[in-house]
Amino acid sequence: MHYEFRYDDPNPEVNHKKALNDIADYLGGQVKYDKIVKAIKHDNLINWNKFRLTFAFMAGIEGYPVKALYKEVWGVDPMEEDNDNNR
Repeated sequence: MHYEFRYDDPNPEVNHKKALNDIADYLGGQVKYDKIVKAIKHDNLINWNKFRLTFAFMAGIEGYPVKALYKEVWGVDPMEEDNDNNR
């Protein structure tokens, strides 16, 4: 099944929070979301390409929500040119 969500609010913070909530809902709730975030940090899954592929293939999550989650976990936008982890 395919789901499509829109993140077109003019306020980027609203889009960011909505994307994180959508991921938590899709994964089955906040408890599972928190466990996944903990595992990401534990495994040091910081490389952007590996991060996005993991979510695409393992959870079926792609696009903006994955960018929002990466920024939430690592505190940096994966698309910023000075982010060495996007290589």
